[in-house]
Amino acid sequence: MTSIRSKFSNLFPQPIRFGLRRAKHFGFQRRCPACGSRTRRFAPWGNPARQDAICPICLAKEPHRLAALYFDQHPEIFKREGTLVHIAPEPSLAIKLTGLCRRSSMRYISGDIHTPMPDTIDICDLRFEDASIDIIYACHVMMALPDDGPAFDEVFRVLKPGGVALLQVFASPLDYTIEPKTDEERAEDRYLAADPDVYRIYSDSDYCRRLENAGFEVRRFVAGDVDHPDLDRMNVSAEVLHVATKP
Repeated sequence: MTSIRSKFSNLFPQPIRFGLRRAKHFGFQRRCPACGSRTRRFAPWGNPARQDAICPICLAKEPHRLAALYFDQHPEIFKREGTLVHIAPEPSLAIKLTGLCRRSSMRYISGDIHTPMPDTIDICDLRFEDASIDIIYACHVMMALPDDGPAFDEVFRVLKPGGVALLQVFASPLDYTIEPKTDEERAEDRYLAADPDVYRIYSDSDYCRRLENAGFEVRRFVAGDVDHPDLDRMNVSAEVLHVATKP
């Protein structure tokens, strides 16, 4: 029944689907900064399931909502006639970023390694010229790379001076980075065994150090940095966004 309902819903254009979902889930307890919806609650997500995790309207999860909040709070990073690259784009943020770029007369480019050529975007081998990009956003991509060093270098290379890289990773409670060297070590680690696509979980300090070693100036953006009347309704207090600026 759920599959039939989902296929039937997909017959409608996206604005109508969102409108139907907003009517179904409307409430005042939660607000999603990615799509602007107000709902009774966020839905569970993950294995094991995290309660109150995913927006039932646009499907933005906690890190996407914090990123959306950052973009709303920092319109100055959107440069007229500039370029934003969204790697491995999430539909919820793709819609929001497309709109923000359009209002700023900025070019929005999205894709990943599965995008057909010539539009493929490989973060370890970016197809852009040196110092040609204003903003790069990628969520949970760095953790899925066997070797993250080339990605840091490539992002730094293509950013303009003053450009911003938002390479979001898990908000880890650990004070050390988990980075097994072999499949056997990965299988034994309780944090990584459940997700074969994740090669490491960074500690906050180590991730900042890796960004700084690549040449970036780094600051942390958290929900507590923002004075917003709906902040408690967004459920992003456990997340962190590392804002890496090219000097």
